[in-house]
Amino acid sequence: MIEDEEFSFMEEEFMESKKPRRERVALAKKATLCGLCFGLSAGVAFSVVQCARNIAIKQQNQPEKITLQISAHPTTQPEETDKEKSSKVKDKKDTFGFAEMQDFYNQLEALENQCEKSIVGVSNYSSGKQKEQYNEQGQITGTIIAKTKSNIMVLTNYSKLQADEVVVRFFDGTDIEGSLYGADTRADLAIVAVPLDNLSAKIKEQMKVISFGDSGELSVGSMIFAFGSPNGALYSVEYGYVSGQETEKSIEDYQLDVYTTNMGYHSDGNGIICNAYGELLGMINRQSDTTENCTFYGIGKLKQLVESILNKEKMTYAGITAEEIPEKILANHSVRGGIYVTAVAGNSPAYKAGVLVGDVISAVEGEKITSILNFYECIQKYQVGEKVTVTVLKNPFQNPIEKKRKIKLEAR
Repeated sequence: MIEDEEFSFMEEEFMESKKPRRERVALAKKATLCGLCFGLSAGVAFSVVQCARNIAIKQQNQPEKITLQISAHPTTQPEETDKEKSSKVKDKKDTFGFAEMQDFYNQLEALENQCEKSIVGVSNYSSGKQKEQYNEQGQITGTIIAKTKSNIMVLTNYSKLQADEVVVRFFDGTDIEGSLYGADTRADLAIVAVPLDNLSAKIKEQMKVISFGDSGELSVGSMIFAFGSPNGALYSVEYGYVSGQETEKSIEDYQLDVYTTNMGYHSDGNGIICNAYGELLGMINRQSDTTENCTFYGIGKLKQLVESILNKEKMTYAGITAEEIPEKILANHSVRGGIYVTAVAGNSPAYKAGVLVGDVISAVEGEKITSILNFYECIQKYQVGEKVTVTVLKNPFQNPIEKKRKIKLEAR
């Protein structure tokens, strides 16, 4: 019988051999796990590298994308604050750019289209080659100022008309015969009547009777627009500003306001002056003494004469041309008001009554005279053929002598 002690060494060796085996198994597991992790990492890294390589190759094969430079100005403006609006208004006062210029010319075109329907050409030849030649070389401008039951009334200059039968050319090129209705040669005014029955339906529908404005509101720097033939060509347009205000021009028994502009003078120029609303402010002066700048008669004082012609009123006539006496002269002499006579028409009522150049007319039938227009209004109160008593000062600035003169008024 073998005792247990004899195999004790074997037991020890056997027990010791189990521990290294476990370690080897653990090491094997660790090695396997590490291998798996490494393989997985390598695979992921390879995939990432391959993907990046593919993207790079794809980008190299694509053409370069070209982008356009977009304006920094937005197409829609954000709402502005009151401060921004105020600043913008201030900036606009200080600058005038292309946008403002384009807007101005757009408005000018619209104004021209509006006034064109009131403008006509007027010539005093009515047949054959003479009419054609005159329309090309000497046609003057007329303006439709009134419409009655039977006629339209055209205001024009008398100096180049001087004919009873005329031809009126409308905006569509139609020529229609008209006749001289009335005139005032002092102010170079003539009114032509054109029968409504002779007008086409188109002209009747589109023509415009011009509105009268207030030339008294004009001042130096006021913007004005010239329509008609300001540079000699029908339906031409000029624009500018008033450079000289209310230079007075005396005519027989009356006085006109003459305005100077910065626009050039043209020997064949004629037409009307309007404001930005297309309202009539004056007529270009064809009897101007200057050859440099265009001048015009203000409509304020012309209007009274135009209305008299339209209404066939018999205007009384004395035949004097006068000037108002400056305050400085009045202050240094005993004369107190009145008008200073600068011309007396030959064979006129004033000439026959003994009124002379150098006299001062101080009253008409006891009513004090303060201006030329005041004198005109006074004599218009009386009928043609009536005698009026005029107070005249002879030698007014030396030894004034008061005289009474009886003027028998005639018709103009």
